[in-house]
Formats: sequence, structure tokens, C-alpha cells
Amino acid sequence: MLKTIRYTLAFESQLLIGTTASLPGIYDRITTLDDNGLPYVPASSIRGRVKDAIRTFLRTNAASWQQFLVCAGQDPPVTKDDNENDFSYCIETTKKPPCPLCRIFGAPGGLKQGFSFSGVYYPENTTALLKETFGSEPSDLTNASLVRRVRNKHDEKLRRAREDHLFADGVAELMASLEGTIRETPVHLSYNDDIKAFNYRLLFLGMRLTTELGATRNRGYGNCILHPTNGDWIDEIEELINEWQKTKG
Repeated sequence: MLKTIRYTLAFESQLLIGTTASLPGIYDRITTLDDNGLPYVPASSIRGRVKDAIRTFLRTNAASWQQFLVCAGQDPPVTKDDNENDFSYCIETTKKPPCPLCRIFGAPGGLKQGFSFSGVYYPENTTALLKETFGSEPSDLTNASLVRRVRNKHDEKLRRAREDHLFADGVAELMASLEGTIRETPVHLSYNDDIKAFNYRLLFLGMRLTTELGATRNRGYGNCILHPTNGDWIDEIEELINEWQKTKG
């Protein structure tokens, strides 16, 4: 039977996952909005941030990246020259079983992911309450959710922002926690119990270490806490994190 991890995503600051969409005359760029006009986090953003958290942990942990036998393809380029190197994935080297990151998130070449990530949305009861409070039209909920934040594009010659380089972002003010799921796929069932347990342990670790989402993180957007609602943290995860933080100084 395929398992599902359910979790809540609580934000401690405003959120900006920018899209190409805009509200002419009001916002040049807005955070992602669902069909109701409410902000949400796309599945790709959650998946990418959890993967990056795991990858950072494995690379900087005292136990070393090599101990976990992570393939070269999962190690992102550090410099432009690295882009020219041949980073092969497990599927290309017929490695069995594939490395942890390939098992969990899949890889180019046909290796499918072991877990499927959903987008993260307001719960239905919260959405209903917001509609009662602010109005049922998407524009009503968008106006209640977004705040205006100015961003400037610096002109090197003028040493300031030109008048036509003044922009405004629609940044989301989250009014409640969001909810999402991570579902086990049939591919994951093909691994033995020890490997599956290790994969779950690593996935929960990545969720625990995911503390920010979205764009312009250096401006303090998207600080968050991600926590499963149908399972407890494995005690060993906290021990691993403590060890990792000590090695970072």
C-alpha cells in the first residue's frame, strides 16, 4: 500500500514565489496564486527546496558526501567551468540500487522519483472562512493576501534606479498554515525495507531542514517551518542535525 506524508507549512514572514503574471498598474510581479486567488507554494518549489536541504546536509556533514554514495549527477555545478564536466546520474551508470537522491527525487534518463510532491494550499475550511470574510471572488482574496513591496533595478551609469526601473512586487501575507502531501510512488515499493526506511529518514531530514522558500530570500521572505502531521520526527534526525551544526561552527 502506498503511503502518504501529510504536513503543514507555517510561514514566519511574507512569501514571494514570483511568476511571470502581474496586475498591470499595481504589481509587476506577484507570488503564485491558486484558482481562488490565494497564494500557494507549487510542488516544484517544495520538491526543489527539500532536495537542496538534503544535498547541503550530505555535502557538509562530517560523515561526507561519499559515505552516502551520492552520484556525481546530483552534485550541482559550483562554477561555470563545472557545467562543462560530465556529471552522470545513476541511471547512466546502471548503479543498483541508485543513490539516495536519485531514489527519492528521480533523475534524467528514465529514473522515476520515489515520492510525488503536491502543491501546498490553504485547507478547504480556511479557504471557506476567508471567502466569508473578504469576498468569494478571486480578486477579493488576492487583494486581501498581497502587500506591495518596491524593488529597484540599479543603473550602473547613473548609480541609482532610473524612473522607469521602479517596480513593485505583490508579496503574500499568509493568514494561516498551508497543507500539502508527499506520496510514495510504485517505484519506491520496488526497494527493500532497509532502503525504504533510509529514504524516509532522509526525506524527513530534508523536510526538517527546509526553513525558507521562494525568491529574494536575502530580504527575509519565505521563512517557514515544515512539519508532518501524521508522524513524528525520528530522534536520530535531531542528533544528525546537531552534529552537522557543530561541524559548521
